[in-house]
Amino acid sequence: MNKTYFYPLIFLIFLSATKLSIKNNKWNFKDYDKIEYDFSMSATNEVNYLNQKNGVKVSADLIVDIIDSTYADLIVINKKIIEKLNDSITTYDEIELKDDVIFENYTNQGKVEGKISEEATSIKDIIFPVILEEIKIGESITEKFKIPFDLGNDIIELEVENIIVKTKSENGLSSYSGTINSKNYAIENPNVESMTIFVSGNTNFQFDNSKGVFLNQQTDLAFSIKGKLDKNELYDILTFRINQDIKLKNLK
Repeated sequence: MNKTYFYPLIFLIFLSATKLSIKNNKWNFKDYDKIEYDFSMSATNEVNYLNQKNGVKVSADLIVDIIDSTYADLIVINKKIIEKLNDSITTYDEIELKDDVIFENYTNQGKVEGKISEEATSIKDIIFPVILEEIKIGESITEKFKIPFDLGNDIIELEVENIIVKTKSENGLSSYSGTINSKNYAIENPNVESMTIFVSGNTNFQFDNSKGVFLNQQTDLAFSIKGKLDKNELYDILTFRINQDIKLKNLK
């Protein structure tokens, strides 16, 4: 069988979890000029039938650059690869990457009304979930969105659900946990019988209700491709993993 690699369009982008919201859970753009976050992400492509791993780890500063009380731009600066994994061998040479405006005219309700960078089209419904309706501890909201996935000769849109539960509320801080899943999608491939793809993952984040800012967010996603390589047994052919961590650094 020929080596075939598949990549979701969110490789080397900055993700998170859905655009929801709670009462008084909007961003506070009135009191700040910039909201700065430390950002790190690892993206790993596991070619399971070859027992091979490739990937990168990226660090950056994620800046909410505030325009007025309603709008901001989301900018990624000081972006660099700090770790590379090739054929399961890790190296630590740093490679600087270009700065990127990922969202223009991003609103305090988590909407993007302006331009979205090509790398960030898949995350506009994932990063910094703004919850616009009031929910109690233990209650949940289900958000539905689509993630494009590049098959090489075709792009499919995975219909994804993110079930977000409010887990804690204390001293003005609200904590949430999200479970992300899609259905199985059948893929036509001349080399692999019964090929399917699906996405699964989770996200956890905290929001400071008094300051009106997100404190942190951790997101883990896995894009899994399965199929029959020998016409009898079902294999995990490829798994693409993204692990992301965002932490508040400065309010200016």
